[in-house]
Amino acid sequence: MWLTYALGGDAVSFWLWRAHWAGQEMLHGSLIYHWGDERANTSEIRRVAAEMKIHADWLRATKPKPASVAIIYSVPMQWQFEAGPMANDFAYDAAISAFHQLIAESGVPRDVIMPGADWRKYETVYSPYLTAIDDATQAKLEKYVEGGGTWVLGPLSACYTVEATGHRDAAYGAAFEKWLGVHVRHRMSPGAATLQDADGRSSGCRWWCDAYETTGNQRVLACYAGGQIDGFAAVVECPIGQGRVILLGTQPGDAWLRDFIQAHAPKPAVIADAGVVVIDRVTADGQPADVIVVNTLATAAKYQLPGGAAEKLEGYGVQLLPQNNRTMK
Repeated sequence: MWLTYALGGDAVSFWLWRAHWAGQEMLHGSLIYHWGDERANTSEIRRVAAEMKIHADWLRATKPKPASVAIIYSVPMQWQFEAGPMANDFAYDAAISAFHQLIAESGVPRDVIMPGADWRKYETVYSPYLTAIDDATQAKLEKYVEGGGTWVLGPLSACYTVEATGHRDAAYGAAFEKWLGVHVRHRMSPGAATLQDADGRSSGCRWWCDAYETTGNQRVLACYAGGQIDGFAAVVECPIGQGRVILLGTQPGDAWLRDFIQAHAPKPAVIADAGVVVIDRVTADGQPADVIVVNTLATAAKYQLPGGAAEKLEGYGVQLLPQNNRTMK
């Protein structure tokens, strides 16, 4: 309940009050059993309702700090994967949920947006598994990058047209590859290939590999090692205008990808364990307000304020960190 309010929700509604005593939904969740006793969590709901009486005015007067990072979700992309599977064991919803989870674990507020959304308010936009980019979206994203944005494209992206056909002049389309300054020379399943980055870290490759040739001032962040694509670029940063596009030619392992996300995300002021959500609130005019920390785990976890010691938060615990001596009981 607190997580919903902290992230900007206006209300939490429950269905239903007293459980049905007959019919198909007798086992439906409720606040009261059908024989009249309270359920085990009814007291928790009552507790949050009491806390809302204390903090509702403040919650209405503030809002979550706008996110600086976004990840794109697209139903038409899901349809393309379902119509023509591109990789073994790949499921769009599961894959993009897992990618989003890695971003969430970085501690950075993020939005989930559709391709047609306004990108300009975000510092970084991730678009994994974006198989096709229509002309309007491409024109918008080019303006976004050239104006200073960071666009992380891939993997399994830009390989189809909106009609789910392949490009015939280049893997990503000749005009798009020219804008990026790269050429996809090979595309294949990972096989024996691994990923090696400039810092000497290695990672497995998953689903497929786009092997790049660069044509200008692009920065190769990682290469493939082993197999038929040994030495080809796997992750490339393409400076364009005031911004950049970072191409992920493959799906690296979670550890490598988590480090990559953290390296390209704004550093949060409050450091917290994975599973602890930190929500900065701001006033109507954008000034910092209190911070709400919510532990979504059943077990205790920790968070740390700038310059302070680590604080422990009980399982499913909520803590209000005051900016002006406010307290939450």
